[in-house]
Order: sequence, then C-alpha cells, then structure tokens
Amino acid sequence: MKKKKLLIIWGNAYHFNEVIAPIISNLSENFAVSIVLVRFHLSADVVESLKLMANQHLLEKYWFIPDSNNILKQQVFLKMHEKIWRENNYDVLLTNAEMQVFERFFISCVLPRHCLKICFWPTITYLLQHESLVGELLERQVPAPDARKTNSNKANIIIKGIEKIKEGMKLSRLLRMAMEALKNRIASLYQNIYWFLHEKASRYLAPAILFGKTFPLGKYDVMTQLGSGRSDAYVFCDEIEAKAFSKLFNNQNVYTVKYPTQGNCHCHNNKSVSALLIVLSTFADFLSDNMGFFYNDINMILEKTRLNLVHLRVHPAVRPAYYYYLRDYLRAKGIDAIIVDNNKPIREVACDYLAIVAIHSNALRDARACCDHVLVYGLEDVARKMFGYDVRQWYGKSEGIIWIGKNNTYAADSFEIKKYFPPVREGVDNLILRLANKGIDV
Repeated sequence: MKKKKLLIIWGNAYHFNEVIAPIISNLSENFAVSIVLVRFHLSADVVESLKLMANQHLLEKYWFIPDSNNILKQQVFLKMHEKIWRENNYDVLLTNAEMQVFERFFISCVLPRHCLKICFWPTITYLLQHESLVGELLERQVPAPDARKTNSNKANIIIKGIEKIKEGMKLSRLLRMAMEALKNRIASLYQNIYWFLHEKASRYLAPAILFGKTFPLGKYDVMTQLGSGRSDAYVFCDEIEAKAFSKLFNNQNVYTVKYPTQGNCHCHNNKSVSALLIVLSTFADFLSDNMGFFYNDINMILEKTRLNLVHLRVHPAVRPAYYYYLRDYLRAKGIDAIIVDNNKPIREVACDYLAIVAIHSNALRDARACCDHVLVYGLEDVARKMFGYDVRQWYGKSEGIIWIGKNNTYAADSFEIKKYFPPVREGVDNLILRLANKGIDV
C-alpha cells in the first residue's frame, strides 16, 4: 500500500533536534516523510543527522530555508521551490506553528485542499501567560493580576525604582538610572519602527509581488506566537494548554499527547556525572540584577543533593561572554562551575545527571520527559524577580517539575530520589497516523 505523504515544517532547528528528530523513524514506517527546516540555530550535527536519515531511507527529501531575518532571501527561496512542493501533493502537514510567513506560504500556496493540517506545540505556550484570559477560557476564577505580576516593562522599572529609592539611593545612581531608562526608551522606539517596517515588507509587499498573496497577522498570532486557528487539529503536551486553545480557537480537534522523548530513560538511576546541570535560556541576560537570589537557590540545591560541581550548559542564542561571567561569579562564591557545550540535545545527556535546573526554559519539560530519575528544578522566585510576573503558570500542570519558591521554599519531597511516573498518553506519531486514516471533522 502506498504511503501517504507527510510534510514536516519546523522553524527552530535546535528545537527540532530535541523533540521531532527522535520520532522520525516511527513516522517513516507509515508515511513518506519530507522535511522543511529553517536555518535558525541550525548546527552541523542537525545537518548530518538529516543526511543520515535520508541515507537510511527514513526521509524522502529535506530542505533548509533561509531564516526570517532576511525577508527577500527567504521568500525568493520559497518561490523558487513552490512548484516542486506543490507537485508533491502532500496529504498531511505537521508544523509547530502557523503564523510565520513561511508557514502561511505553505498553507496558502502549496498544500492541496485535502491536506490535513496538524499543529504540534510541545513547548511551553505564550497563551498561558495571560492569566485572566486563561481563567475565563478554563471557566475558573483566578486572582486579578497586580502590578508585580505583569510583564509591563514600565511597571517593572517603576517598582524597582521605588524600592531602590527606599533603600537610600544616591542622586548619582538616580541620574544613571534615568539615563538608562531614556536609552532603553530610544532603543525600544527604534525597535518598534524596525519591526513595523519589517512586518509591512515581509507580510504584505514581498508576498504580494512573489505569490500574489499577503499574510497579515491573525487575531491571536502575536498573543500566542502559534497562530489563530488555521490548522485542522492542534496537539499539546499539557492538558491545561490543550483545553485553553480548544476554547480559544473554538476547535474540538485539540489533543494532549505524551512528550516525544518520554520513554527515553536508560540510566536506571545510575548517574555518570556528579554535577548539577544548569540550563540557561535566552533570558539569561536578565539575570544580572538577581545574581544573589540565583546563588542562594543554587547553593541550597547543591547542599540538598550533596553535589559540589555545576555544569553551565550553553544556549545557542546567549552570548558566550555571559556564561564566563556567570561561571566566574559562582566560583567567587565558592561554587565550582564549568561551561559545557550543547552539542548533544537534552534527551541525550539528562540521564547523566542527578539534578537539572532552569529558571525559565522549556528545558524543564525536555529534562522531565526523557529521564525518569532526574530531579528537575524551576527557580520560580528568581524568575518572578527577573520578569515581574509568575512564570510558573506558563507550564500548565508543571507535571514532574519541582519549583523553588521565595526564601528557598519547596515541597517536602522535593529532594527525594524516586522514579517519576508520567501520565500515560498516546504518542504524537500514533495520533498523526490515526487522524490521517480516519480524517477529522473541520
């Protein structure tokens, strides 16, 4: 029997390698798989892994398209390959979002009418940061957000300014703060103008010339960073996310699956590295003003776990100099810290560690899913001080994640070494096959 054609479009190669690459083999058993990957955080290892998959006949074809920073280059590339992609007559689309220009291009210009469009977002969602809206969608009461739970930069600056004045800030520091605020304001204005022009060029001018179409932002695109309901089905790894998006998009074809790397654990609680792994995300630069709180949490975790070494895992989007600064800071505080690379995805290293820490990163989900014996800690209070709002709500049910709160508070069993038993759910590869075979009501 001829296999149906599955096209996978993914906008972040780093993330693709973490959560999609592990299920390609299973998908290829039932589909003729092709992949379009954006050159965003694209490493040589990912390129080689796709070559290997193609040589093993797991892939029919794959393409790397220019990233969205170069509007014209990306869209010219799409135009040059439009005919080839259209002729493939794909049966199923799997994508992690539906709002970016390249995603809109495939949905509007390439896919045939019969193609089943599935949007799979396994990472933490931006929708859940909107506490009041989510409360309405889930039909439950949530506290009205106060000034300290908003992500408003103005509110954060005012709050921090008042606190520092109360501490007896000198006039010179007040002036420096005012100049810094003015500089940030000018930079923000410049960015707003840049992104306004970028949006008009990338979503209206260029696509109108090249494709005869425009791709304006949808009603929920900015808020969710996922889309506004253009797909036939949506798939998440958290029940709260699934329910909220089902209500938001008024779509019953919303599913919750197990994380793609669940079942990857191979350590049997035999750890090969006596260190605490700290995974810093793109928010790392915001940590500078809260290093003391960060140190207190890390030091406490080290004491409780009886570890005496810290591994700082590099993120491709964070300036290397920042890691050296953080390493030197921890060493000055008496904590032995070294920098480790990110050549291997979290799923390949989580089993080596007793504990993994992140402030605000999807690495918390990555680590929790792929090892049943690792302790996974989120620094809730540090994140709140950094951003001015509660990041914990972004993680939905936070299944298997241990949160360290204000003044090193934590649940009684937070440092017990015990096996984690995740909820039993269907795999996304099986769900795709099931939906492709039976079809869905749209």
